[in-house]
Amino acid sequence: MNIKTFLLAGALIGSSGQYIEAQPTSKTAASFSGAREMWKAVSDDLAYLDERIAARKLSEVHEAAFNLRDSARMLRGTSAGLSEAQKGALERGLARVDTLANDLDASGDKNDLRATVANQRKMHVALDAVAGAFPKGSLPPVGAIKGTGPVKDPVCRMTVDPSTAPGKVAYQGQTYYFCSVSESQAFQKSPARYAALYDDLAFGKPKTFAISLDTSAKVAANKPALLTFAVREQGQSQLVKQFQLVHEKLMHLIVVSDDLSYFSHEHPQIGADGRFRLKWTFPRAGRYLMFADFTPDNGLNQVLRTQVTVSGGQPKALPKLVADKTLSKTVDGYTISLKSSTPLMVGKSSLLTYSITRGGKTVTDMQPYLGAMGHMMAINANGRDVVHTHTVGAGGAVTNAMATEKGPRFTFDLMPTAPGMTKIWAQFQRGGKVITVPFTFPIGGTRMITPAAPKNEEAPHNHGSMNMNTAPTNAAQNVMIALPAGYKDGAATVQAGKPVTLTFKLEKDAGCGNTISVPSAKWTKTLEVGQSASVTFTPQESGPLKFSCGMDMLRGTLVVK
Repeated sequence: MNIKTFLLAGALIGSSGQYIEAQPTSKTAASFSGAREMWKAVSDDLAYLDERIAARKLSEVHEAAFNLRDSARMLRGTSAGLSEAQKGALERGLARVDTLANDLDASGDKNDLRATVANQRKMHVALDAVAGAFPKGSLPPVGAIKGTGPVKDPVCRMTVDPSTAPGKVAYQGQTYYFCSVSESQAFQKSPARYAALYDDLAFGKPKTFAISLDTSAKVAANKPALLTFAVREQGQSQLVKQFQLVHEKLMHLIVVSDDLSYFSHEHPQIGADGRFRLKWTFPRAGRYLMFADFTPDNGLNQVLRTQVTVSGGQPKALPKLVADKTLSKTVDGYTISLKSSTPLMVGKSSLLTYSITRGGKTVTDMQPYLGAMGHMMAINANGRDVVHTHTVGAGGAVTNAMATEKGPRFTFDLMPTAPGMTKIWAQFQRGGKVITVPFTFPIGGTRMITPAAPKNEEAPHNHGSMNMNTAPTNAAQNVMIALPAGYKDGAATVQAGKPVTLTFKLEKDAGCGNTISVPSAKWTKTLEVGQSASVTFTPQESGPLKFSCGMDMLRGTLVVK
């Protein structure tokens, strides 16, 4: 039986996968055919429980949990061949299942999603203990809950695809996925801490941060300057001083010139006062953009921009950024060619595969660089839109022909956020030396919109209404979208520069967890069937404005003109 998986509050909550008939490994195991038949019923009931939780049908959890409990109890009738020690283990496991069924009933009735998910994970663990009471090979374990769509790495806080994640760890009923092996190793050193943080991020509201730059004196070309960076939570005066070690560093700093002809990847050092410092010499006058990539202990991964103007003569005229005509370059004696799975478009994922040769021979002894086999930074010519990503392994859409462990091929999954010319730098390492190769691409489509900060309200369950305190009636645009039918491109058209009250009404279960998100408005709301919710904001630019459910399992767009 194929067990469905669903998205839950930024995390994937589903079953452990497909039921697999256990292959007996001994005559003793072969004698428990009745237990295997009953175990399939247990697995089916667990799948149904997982589905109810994933669909936010918490009022139906009690029935699903008790059905699962009753099926598990039937295993007592198949225990005749077990030793006394095995029967004792079975009874302890079934007692635990009974307790968790009651806990699921209580948390479901309270509509407490976080507690229900916690009990769901415990149930997976308890059922594995029940399976373990039988001889090895008799019953297949149900395993930890697995993900099949984008999830957060609880260490680096970046989004990863479970099918291609370089690292994964099963811990207390949940599978966690990581953007590199080093992150999975860090998780295993403090699993309880990171698992708790994972839930905070999944069920809570992420914090926002700001970065400021201070220079010790006027910054001049070809002269060393001390750059000091301070990180704070938005609206707070205290410095943030605790950060995660991500890809072997607390902060990655990308420095580029205004025209994107100059690029450097640096790592400021944190001081006892919590400020990051870097001594740096800029090669020429002009404006430089700096993108700080860091992960606060209590927040998600951040990529924040600051800038500095360097004196020392007249800045050179900015040349126009043009697309590369051929996707092959020679850098430091290496020939690096690039292929894209699809034309690069705003909001669409493309797989970029790099192939590395030297002297006509493929290179197969590349080394990890800062915890990953490759790093990529894509910066739009507008100097605002930036994407930092890393190589992905084979799996899902990435084939073995596209991704190799140590070369010659490495693949990145890139989703541009703005149209126009974009310069993309990829970095690899061999023999202790970093190889940096740039390519410039035209990006098609329309910029993903970032509207003004929203004000949220929950509308009455039978209709949507505008918050009169946030937008005058003679200025607002009211848009009602019925779901799931409204998950489509061009669901409605609105004007830029005018307030919009966007109301979603959930008419029937969409099968995606029913957590609706307007990502660029930083707005998320979970609805029950029949409920509505609204967000009021002002889109500033024309183009598509995305809304989605279940980490893009379903999605649609508004057209802003």
